[in-house]
Formats: sequence, C-alpha cells, structure tokens
Amino acid sequence: GGVSQLKRLRIQLPDRTPLTMSDCIVVATASQLTSLQLSGHANEEAIHQGLGLLCERLKALVKLRVDYSGRFLPRNGTHLPSFAANLHRLTALTCLKVSLRGEDLGPIPLDITALSRLQHLSLKNGFRPLWPLPPGLGLLPLRKLALGSLEPFVAASARRGMWDEVARMTGLQKLQLCKLDDLLEFPPIHRMKHLQVLALDSCSMAGAGGMEALPPGLLAGCPALTCLTLRNCELCRAPPLLASALTLRSLSLAGGDMHTLELPRGQYLTSLTALDLSDNVLDCPAMPALAAASNLRSLNLLGNKPSLGDALYYLKVLLPGLVFGHLRLPTHDSSPDGPQYRQWWWGP
Repeated sequence: GGVSQLKRLRIQLPDRTPLTMSDCIVVATASQLTSLQLSGHANEEAIHQGLGLLCERLKALVKLRVDYSGRFLPRNGTHLPSFAANLHRLTALTCLKVSLRGEDLGPIPLDITALSRLQHLSLKNGFRPLWPLPPGLGLLPLRKLALGSLEPFVAASARRGMWDEVARMTGLQKLQLCKLDDLLEFPPIHRMKHLQVLALDSCSMAGAGGMEALPPGLLAGCPALTCLTLRNCELCRAPPLLASALTLRSLSLAGGDMHTLELPRGQYLTSLTALDLSDNVLDCPAMPALAAASNLRSLNLLGNKPSLGDALYYLKVLLPGLVFGHLRLPTHDSSPDGPQYRQWWWGP
C-alpha cells in the first residue's frame, strides 16, 4: 500500500545485491511515481524486461535515471517487453538519463521521438549513440543533450546524420559530448543562440581530426555561451577557437599535456571568472596570459609541477580579484608516496 503512494524513488543497491525482475515488479506498483532513479548493479533480465515493465506501468513518470554497471547475468529466455521498445510509453517524461556500462540495448529506438515533452536527454552507455539519431529528435524541446562513448569506427554517413539532427536542436542550452575521437564532423553550433554550456570531455584533440579541425570562429555564433569544458582532451596548447568566445565565464583545460600556457587574445579574457588548468604539466603560469584575465576569481593549478607553488606571490599581485579559497596550487610533499598536492588559500 505504501509503495503505491510514492512520488519519488531512488534505489541504489550494493555490488552483491543486484536489481532483479522481482524488484521491478514491486516498483511497478508505484503508479504515482514522477521521479525514479536506479543505480548500482543489475541482472540482465531486470535491465531488458524489468525496465520494460516499468515503462508500461509508470505512466506519470517525469524523470527517469538508470545508471548500472558491473556484470549482467544471462537472460532466462523470456520475451517480455524490453526497455528500449517501451520508452515511447513514458509520454510525460521530461528528463531521461541512461548509462549501462557493459550492456548493449541496440540503436536508439525510433519511437523515442514520441516523448514530446523531453527536455533533458543523456545517453552515456548502453545504446549505440553513433547510430544515426532518430529523425525528428531535433524537433523535440530539448534543452540539455549528453552523448557518450562515441565510437570511432562508425561510418562517416552515420556520423553526419547524427550531427545534422543535433544541428536542428536550436533551443539547446547544454551540449555534452564524451569520447569523441574525430571532430572533423563536429555539429554546426553557430545556430544555437541559447547554448550556455559546451563540454567536450575525453575527446581526442591530437592530429588532423582534433583541435585544428575546429574552426577558429566556432563559438562566435553562441552569444550565450558562458561555460566551456575541454577536460582530458590531450591538449598541448589552448585552442584558437577561444578567441571567438564572447561572454565566457568558466573555462576548463584540465587533464591536458600543456607545458606552457598561452591563452589566445580575445574578449573572453575580460569576462572569465573561473579557470581550471589542473592535471597538466605546467612549470610556470605564463604571467602575461593570466594577467589579461582581469576578472579571474578562481584558478585551479593542482596536478602540475610543484614549482608552480612558488608563484603564489606573483599571482596575488597580478590577479587581485582571486577569492580566498579559490586558488589551488601544487606544492612539494616529502611523503614516501612522492609529490602530493594540497590547496593554498590566502585572503584577498
């Protein structure tokens, strides 16, 4: 009786207690659920048939997040409605996030376009994300889109079909693409006037299909862009496209291969308030480049060479706007584990 009255439900099971079909049957009785989050481990029957049952029963669901990893038990041979085949039944859904590491649900179902209220779509693992996106997906009122594990072996025609569909999403406010190995077919974002956040995480930017493939004026058509993340992208220098950003406030070039910092000149430098350069191999903070960021209030240099810790005084003089607690510098550590990093904080 209590389950049927639930509005929100979050289930996170430990490794040795996977979600089962029986669990899904119980959850399916919560007919008034509007938000459901499932994470941890699951057997394969629960992923395919159990989630399919939930899609059939939970018609009031507005938010659905499925995040499972680990070993999936083999199917028992039953042919109940599957998860992928029943997503279209959740017509009230505004937010869908799916990440199934180690599992393959096949291509994104064509009838996902029936989710006419969908505003937030995140498909990190599970579906084959570089299968051409279903025609009409770009016509949904999407505000946030995240696609991950973009495999490099997919045919160029399929990749172009995907980008064409993304280009139709002119109302996007946040676009996140993970593990993209070739940027030559990058979606044209110059029509995304409302785009505020662009994240290219773990995208290879080395070689001809990388950073140099992105046109220098790429960001000029995104007047609302305030946050750009290029984390773990093998960058050896800051990309020239930064110069075309107009109102950038937050920039992350973390996890690269930069030995020196040279920031392209541009309007973005005066609007930048947060800069993340952590986990590079920087030896000196390139004072002229940072000095141009006159409104910088947060700077992260953790994970670089310990000698950067000696630049504390100079950074404080050049960047008087840095806020207490928002400067992170590497420093030497004499522990037997080798160099460790800690935060340096000082008052304004």
